[in-house]
Amino acid sequence: MKKYSVKTISVLLVLILITSMLSACGSDPGNSGTASGTETETQASAQSETSSAPEETSPEESKEAASEVNEEVSAEGNAQDSPEESAEEQTSEEPTEPVSTVLVIYFSHTGTTREVAAYLHELVGGDLIEIVPLEPYPEGYSAALDPAKQEQRENARPAIKDPIESIDQYEVIYLGYPIWWGTVPMIIHTFLESYDFTGKTVVPFATSGGTGIGRSVEDIRSEVPDAEVPDGLLVRSNESIAPWLQELGLIQ
Repeated sequence: MKKYSVKTISVLLVLILITSMLSACGSDPGNSGTASGTETETQASAQSETSSAPEETSPEESKEAASEVNEEVSAEGNAQDSPEESAEEQTSEEPTEPVSTVLVIYFSHTGTTREVAAYLHELVGGDLIEIVPLEPYPEGYSAALDPAKQEQRENARPAIKDPIESIDQYEVIYLGYPIWWGTVPMIIHTFLESYDFTGKTVVPFATSGGTGIGRSVEDIRSEVPDAEVPDGLLVRSNESIAPWLQELGLIQ
């Protein structure tokens, strides 16, 4: 057995003591616990931040999500009608006004026949239209007599200003006029010759300064042979209109 000197043994003991002290410091339970706790808290905090942070999506996933939203919006838009379609549906559902089958039409120079026509219109309803000459007659009754007589001699057909396009919808036509030289003014002939009166009822009514209804009804019948033309009324007073219409069976 090899023998060591006392000096050598002393050095070895010192080295062993230093090594033991260093080992004891490296394995300190307090320090170990603190480091471990800190590491655990750091990991927990990292996990918490990871779990609370929003998940990032790839570009492909974002496109798919946007496509799904667009499809839902499109489906909702298709489920609802556009404003134009809604307006068309509302318009188509709105009740249409019935077409009038009654027409009160008249020519008036001094306004007397106009007043009678307005009153008759209140009784029978329908549409009310005035026949207006394209070339006005001179103002006043007497001033218009000479031009009216000249038109009769020439069998003239004075033009109508803004004539109605059609009378097809009307079944009963009340025709008013003043008596000029024993019959209708020639502009009434213009009106009667401008339309087809087949199957219609033409009801004459007239005003006069002193003469009777004259031959005006017969002249109207000759113009519209395919229409029914009852006996007309020379209106002296509006009170005579309702009984006359009742007698004809046109009102109750």
